[in-house]
Amino acid sequence: NFQLLQIAQPLDHPSPDHELLSFEWSIRHDRFWNAQKPFWEPFLSGACLLIDTKQLSLPIFDERFFLYFEDTDLCLAARSQNLLILCIPNAEMIHFWSQSPDPDTPKDRLMRESEKLFLEKHYGIKKFPKFNPLLSQNHMPFHFIELEMGNAPPIFNLPFNQNQDNRLSFEVGANALFLPFAQTFSQSASFQFPKEIWKNLPPGRYFARCRTESGYIKKPYWTWIKK
Repeated sequence: NFQLLQIAQPLDHPSPDHELLSFEWSIRHDRFWNAQKPFWEPFLSGACLLIDTKQLSLPIFDERFFLYFEDTDLCLAARSQNLLILCIPNAEMIHFWSQSPDPDTPKDRLMRESEKLFLEKHYGIKKFPKFNPLLSQNHMPFHFIELEMGNAPPIFNLPFNQNQDNRLSFEVGANALFLPFAQTFSQSASFQFPKEIWKNLPPGRYFARCRTESGYIKKPYWTWIKK
């Protein structure tokens, strides 16, 4: 369902910053999803929070945050009152990524405005820092194969080795460092996006890779633009 267009120049030795950021996020991701008992996290996404309003002496949300960072601000308020923020592994929900913003109000602009407010409120920073180029969709520190996608969900040929791998983690991110990434597992040499997931995936550039259970990242890495 896709055609090979071109192969970027390989980078066999990514910078230490690239490797460290990708490694630390992968370790945190695996800890988060493999946990069997409730565990503490300093910050959680506001997509699914259960709040005991009697525990907080402050208003639940700062109304200056229209969208984004309101959950980070809330978690910081809870920690300032010595309250633990717990994750419950057996709780389940479905949250489709990037479905909320109005098309006429760019998500990136809303996020940057809220981040600026957050930094001013908690750190007194008046001069807003420039965007981190490491997280740009155009920044590719690794050797990616550029794919041309059709309208149907693509089928990926995975580097699965029956003699070595019990299963592979197939990971998709919105930037080349996979900070963050969505994940599924495969015990075969192919993967296809479920139609409903592909349908709800917003237009834009995406990146994919495979990891073994020991954490080894296998080549190739893929990138494509969903129109």
